Amino acid sequence: MHSRNRNYEKSSGAKAKNGVLAKIRNNRTAYLMLLPFFLLFFLFTVLPIVLALPLAFVDYKMPDSAAFAGIGNFSALFIENDLFLSALKNTLLSLAVTGLGGFLLSIIAAALIAPLKKGIKAVFTVIFCLPSFVYGAFAVWGLVLGGEMSSPLNSILMSFGMITSPRSWLEEPIVSQLLVQLARLWGTFGVGFLVVLSGFEEANENRELYETGEIDGLSNRVSQFFFITIPASAPRLALAAVLQIAAAFSAGSLFTSTSADMTLTDYMLFLGTNEYDAGMASAVGVLITAAASLIYFVVRKLLHRVDG
Repeated sequence: MHSRNRNYEKSSGAKAKNGVLAKIRNNRTAYLMLLPFFLLFFLFTVLPIVLALPLAFVDYKMPDSAAFAGIGNFSALFIENDLFLSALKNTLLSLAVTGLGGFLLSIIAAALIAPLKKGIKAVFTVIFCLPSFVYGAFAVWGLVLGGEMSSPLNSILMSFGMITSPRSWLEEPIVSQLLVQLARLWGTFGVGFLVVLSGFEEANENRELYETGEIDGLSNRVSQFFFITIPASAPRLALAAVLQIAAAFSAGSLFTSTSADMTLTDYMLFLGTNEYDAGMASAVGVLITAAASLIYFVVRKLLHRVDG
């Protein structure tokens, strides 16, 4: 009996393996076209994450020799590092504004646009997506606010008597943080919006779902949206959530004017390129990866429950 079970398991495993290989052979052209992307993704995303894990437990400030540090890098980050704590606070703010805020904004915008007629829908879709294609245009706000004392904003406010002397707006924490968050939300909202909109449109095309819902008592659009459209679009919503989470953890780059504006990603880059501290930079990178993965799995679990 046991030998028969073992033989069955072996034959099932062989069939499954042959099935996968057969699919790869049948779709080899598609896999070859995807190969350049996967190679680049592996080299510049997967491999650095894998290499960062052992480095996170090493005291390695280039060009000095490396020494095992255990959890020393992680404890140093949380106990005696004001820059890290400031970057952590900024990242949490980014998760709230760009992550959660951008995700909810994508859902609201897509819900308002999806029922419109085709031509009007196309116009509004372009309007909502345009900021993502002209992300760099938001840098104009950096010129308007400016680090320079002769910035246009200073000239306007002084001409109206609202301020008596020029101010460096980007050095003020509230203004600088607002610029960073709006810039990140400006440049990432459109992609998530398109993903959610495609999910809503696909759900709306399946009229059988709504007809069944009407039989069950879901007669108004609000109840149909929450109990039919959202569950039917759960996979697309999960993808949009991933995009917004990634955007929330992205570096401020051009819009980061002071150390007080840094996110965890900015701080990781600062440690690696300015301090040459590969161990600490890797520790921050591991924390970012772990936090992003945890948030993703929580969101995926919630959406899976919604999908039923």
